[in-house]
This record gives sequence, C-alpha cells and structure tokens, in this order.
Amino acid sequence: MGLSPIPVAIAAVLAGAGAYAVARLWPARSPRLVVFGVALFAFLVAAMQIVGILAAITKTPLVGPWTVALAVAVLSALAWGWSSRVARAGSLPKETGDGSHRRLDPTVLVAIGVAVVLLPNAIVLALSAPPRGWDVLAYHLPRAVAWLQHGNLGNYGASAAFFPGNGEIALLFGLFSGTDRLVPLVQLPFALLGAVAVYGLARELGTKARSAAVSAVVFLAAPIVFFQSAIAKNDLMVAALVAAGALLLCRALRSRNAAPGVRTELAVAGLAFGLALGTKYTVVPTALLVLPLVFFLFRQRERDAADREAGRRAWRGPLRHAATFGIAMAVPSLFWFLQNWIVAGNPFAPLAVGVGGWEIWSGTGVAGTYGAQELRYVASPSGWILFPWIDHAKQGSYSSSVGFGAAFAALAGPGFVLGIARLRAMDEERRLRPCLVAVLSLLAIVVGTWCISGFRLPRYLLPAFALACVPVALLFDSAGRATRSVLVGVLVVGVAFSSLESLRVVYGDDDLVASKKDFPTRSEHYHMPDMVYEFPEGTRLLVLQVNEGSFHQTYRYPLVGNLPGNTVVAMGDHELGFGILSEGAVAAHRDLLADDIEYIFMRTIAFEPQLTIFDPHPELYTRVLDLVERPYEWYKKGYLEDSKVRAPTVTVIFQVLRPESR
Repeated sequence: MGLSPIPVAIAAVLAGAGAYAVARLWPARSPRLVVFGVALFAFLVAAMQIVGILAAITKTPLVGPWTVALAVAVLSALAWGWSSRVARAGSLPKETGDGSHRRLDPTVLVAIGVAVVLLPNAIVLALSAPPRGWDVLAYHLPRAVAWLQHGNLGNYGASAAFFPGNGEIALLFGLFSGTDRLVPLVQLPFALLGAVAVYGLARELGTKARSAAVSAVVFLAAPIVFFQSAIAKNDLMVAALVAAGALLLCRALRSRNAAPGVRTELAVAGLAFGLALGTKYTVVPTALLVLPLVFFLFRQRERDAADREAGRRAWRGPLRHAATFGIAMAVPSLFWFLQNWIVAGNPFAPLAVGVGGWEIWSGTGVAGTYGAQELRYVASPSGWILFPWIDHAKQGSYSSSVGFGAAFAALAGPGFVLGIARLRAMDEERRLRPCLVAVLSLLAIVVGTWCISGFRLPRYLLPAFALACVPVALLFDSAGRATRSVLVGVLVVGVAFSSLESLRVVYGDDDLVASKKDFPTRSEHYHMPDMVYEFPEGTRLLVLQVNEGSFHQTYRYPLVGNLPGNTVVAMGDHELGFGILSEGAVAAHRDLLADDIEYIFMRTIAFEPQLTIFDPHPELYTRVLDLVERPYEWYKKGYLEDSKVRAPTVTVIFQVLRPESR
C-alpha cells in the first residue's frame, strides 16, 4: 500500500505550490492568505475525488499516497498555467499594506498573547494522545480507514457513511503517512484560516486594521475554537470555509473587473462554500439560500451603478454571477451527493427530504436524536438566547462542543446592533454597504436554519459565531479614545478568563490529557487488548452491541489496531444484511462466514459478567478472550451517568469457526 510520509510531504508541497499560484493574483494580504488556504484544501479534495472516480469506474483500488500525489501534481501544473496566463494578460497587482500600524496597539498585543498561549497548548493537547472524541472514533476516522483499506471513496459503515466526506479526506491524507498521531491537528490550520477570514471581513467593512484584529482575537480565543483545533472533527473546518467564502463574496461585490476579476473572486467564493457543503450536511440550507442572496446582492449593485442598463439586460449580470457561484459550489461537493444517489437512491442519505407532508427521499430520522441533545446545554430552547453569556454545558464547564468565550458574550451583541444601525447610515459609504448586508444576511441564514432544524448543538453554530465576530470591529472603530480604552479592557479580561478556563479544563481533566506522565500508546489510551494489534492485516472484526450501555460504535476505530489494520464492521452497517441478536447465534453463523467475519468483539460497561448467546455453541464459536477489569477514565467519564460508579468493564472476543477449523 506504500504508507509513508514521503508521498504525503510531496503532495503537500505540490498542493502548496498550486495554491500559491492561485493566491498570488490577489493584491491584499488577508484575501491572499484566505485564497491560499481555500485553494490548498481544494487541491487535496479534488485530487482525492478524481482518483476516487477513477477507482469507481475501473473497480480498482487506486486511492493511495502516490496516486493522490500524482493527481495533485497535475492540478498544481494546471493552476500555474492558468495563473501565468492571467499574469501575462496584465501585471500582477502589487502588495498592499492593508493599513497596518507600525506601533504595537494593545489589540495586537492581545492577539499575540492569544497565539502564544492557546496555539502551542492546542498542539500539546492534540499530540498528548491518539485521536479522541466519540464522533471521531465512531465514524470520522473509521470511514477514512475504510477508504485506506479498500483503495476507494465508497460508502462503508453505518448511516454516517453517507455524510459528505471532504473532512474525512483530510484525515485520510494524514493516515497515508502510516500513523495517526498528527490527525488530531487537522483542524488547527482552519482555526488560523477562520481568524484571517474574520479579519478580512472586518476590513471589508472599512474598519481599521487594529479594530479588525479585535474580531480575529474574539474568534481565535473562544474555547470552542481552541478545543476544536485539537480534535479531528469538522465543525471548525465548516466555520472557516464559510467565513472565507463570505470574505471572497464581499471582494467580488467591490470588484470592478480589476485582477483577479469579479468572476474569479466569485468562483473561489463558491468553491469555499462548496468545500463546506461537501464537509457537513448542516451547510445544505445555507448553501441553498446563499444562491438567491448572491443574485440579490449583485442585482442591488447593478441598480446602484451609474451605468446600469434598463430592462431585462440588467438581470443578466446578476444571473451569470449567481450561476458562476453555484457551479463553483457544486464542484467540490457534488461527488458525495451523486454517490449517495447511486448507492442509496437518496443524495442526502440518511436524511429525509420532503416538502410539507410530501416525502421526496426517505431517511432514518436521525434529526430527532440530535434535537434531544440540546437540553444538555440549555434548560429549554429559549435558553439559547442567553447561551453566549452562560457559555457552559449544564454538567460542567467547557467541553469540546461549547464555549463561545466571555469576550464574545460581552462584545458581539453591541457589535451586531451597531452593524444594523450602520446599514441605515451608509448612504455616504454605499460601496461598503453590500459587504455588511452580506455578512448580516449570512449570519441570519445560518442562525435561522439552525433554529428550525433538529440539529441544535453549539458547535453547529460555529459558522454563525465566526460571522458574528465581524461586527465587533465596528464597535471598536466607532469608539472614542476613552470608550476604546474601556472596550480594550473588556476584551483583555474576557480573553484572559476564557483562555485560563480552557487551560484549566485541559490540564485538570484526564479525559482530555490522557496521561500527565507520559504519552500513552494507542493500546493504553483506548484500553484495547494486545490481541487486537496482533491480528494479521485485513482481519475482519464485528463489533456487537450487547445492550444499550455498551456504546459499541466508539470502539470501531480503536479496534483497527496498527494501520492499515483490521477491517471493523458493526451491526447496522448498510452493507451487512443480517442481524445476530434477531436471528440467533446458530442462524447467524452462516451469514458471518459469508461476510468473512473472523472475530466478534463485545465490551460492556457497568454490567456484571454474563454468558453470551455464543457460549452455548462451542462448535461454532470459540471464546479467545475474556477480561474483567476496573473501569477506566477515558470511557467512564463519558458514558456512565454517575462518575463515581466503580462497575467492572467486561471484554469478550469470540472467533468464528469455519468448517475446516473444527
């Protein structure tokens, strides 16, 4: 399979070169950095999807480190050819200073302090143990591992196997190196991308550089951003890409066909939104509503232009711009929806899609499960209004899912109100008005769709959080010297409180830092028996849910063992057409053999040892492992209602006997 850091490093360098070729067309620093980040991720996603399409057509396992590196090389060469033609058509724009100040403003000192304190600690947190997090171990990493093992980007696993997979592509790229130790850092670059995008958006509103830096600091210092940057989820990816798309949309609105041109700006803006759409289903409503918003914004710009044309011709430009944006948005996301349509007959599987009582595509009803989780954070749905001020889960303080930060709670509200007021007072600054309309409209779209959906978790509000940080710059920019001093004090106190609270949780909770003495191995961290790491490569293990207390999906990635590892499946996976608990051990034996299942893994938490349905049939199943151990922190804190419970952990592994082995 050729797992090695060498092709990964080659692909990364080539993707960086291609991203630079695109980004050099932008004159200002912040858009250039944002374009570089978007293009870098786009090259990786495009290379994987192209190789994945070829693998599906030829039915050959082509998705691997060297084939992806070759695809990246081709894409990078094409990017250089395109950007060179643009450069020959007209000289590249000169570097601009973005209005930076020579002296160190207090705001800049706060930004430096945030970077010095939080970012190194996020790296330490990410590297202190193997990948963690229920979602990460249940389906994000297992999906990437399945692609690694099969050499394609097919649907493997439970219903989550149908989710958009751009985020898992980043995980797969990391796994190509042969280790998962850097995988927890996959979102850290997106934290920086989001901060630069928020800064750039604030600058597009006409604010000074030091005021725009405040918005970036409020975003970067939030505990939710800190924790997400050290865990291999995808919520921070989505937030950064939406903010990046919003910035490039604003640049397009202000463009007058200067390099790189309005269509190029819109294409990259749509690409950013498309990368987010291909990462998480929660972006679907935003993606659908942003298209009419783009048309409306450019239609309004045409009306405000002195040389606008009357009649139907005035509609053509906005329609072309909306089409450019929409096509670019479809490019990095269409792969997943088409694949779902072919495999499951529903492009949005496992979600149900319909209008009113008319169901277009049936789903599995997962929204209700997520909707019930919001009561972990608020006593009632109305509590979300006060949530930025409460800023903690009911069970404790911050976690990897919550924490907008004290600075955000204190400054975002006044900034938003001032932004609304500025809309009415921008007649003399009409060139800035479209950007403010775009930011506030996108903010309303994200929050509105979040409110009416069943997926009301704080981390799903991260795109709205990023956009809501932008108007904070207006607050600082419009303040007088005395008022600004007070606001800077509020900023410093808020950031310091949130940062210290984040670090307190990190270094006071064994669930986050698994070992304060040494970096644990994967078997120690996941508390997996050595047998799991001794199986031959490609051994097929079935994770069987004994009862509702076993949380079997969490074990899917830990059971992989050493990469490329074991092939782990679970009851409920769409490719398994049988059920052991419903059929019984004897009837299911034939199905297990037909599916090449070699071992069955069962683990029960907080239940006494007990006989299983396999024990009465020693001619079909052999118990090869039987462990009764004390509870351990990594699972206990997350999955026992009472953290003081000291019930045993029971682990059993059965070998499925074949006729020739009896």
